Amino acid sequence: MARSRASVYKAQQYWVYEAHKQEDACDLTRQLNLALPNGSPGGNECDIMYPLHRLVITGKDTSPNLRLLFGPAADVTEPHARARQTVLLNARGGLVDDEAPYIAPRQASRAEQDELRRQLQFGREYRGMLPHCFGGTRDVASEKKRDAVVEIGTRNNASKRLRGHDTGSGYPSPEWMDTSE
Repeated sequence: MARSRASVYKAQQYWVYEAHKQEDACDLTRQLNLALPNGSPGGNECDIMYPLHRLVITGKDTSPNLRLLFGPAADVTEPHARARQTVLLNARGGLVDDEAPYIAPRQASRAEQDELRRQLQFGREYRGMLPHCFGGTRDVASEKKRDAVVEIGTRNNASKRLRGHDTGSGYPSPEWMDTSE
């Protein structure tokens, strides 16, 4: 685990102190409307998750782009996986990034789909337990309505640009969930 933290630290150092010196990295950040830290630590733009989320949201989270922003030897596998999971889980629930030029995350792999389904199922089970823990009752009608919205959301296309309340519920589900089974 220490090796991973050291690698993420090196990647963040590259992002803060070196990326702004690379013309290709500057071009990419302009395309994605990302603010470069330009060697000054501090502020939200210095957090490694800031560029990772934008890369994932726009579908530009490819190995060459990760190397451009985080250095040729950087290993950002763990934070990248976290960013993809956050974006893919929240894409239909209203994840808002008003600074992103467009919203088009890459389709989830089969392993990512399985993990996201597992987390969604856990969330449903957990929400179902909470009212009972505090002496309340389950609202079955609301649960059915929420599940219907989730089912409809999984069939929508996320390749078009959406903002905040365009659809009333945020972004439609990206095509990461294969509903053809």
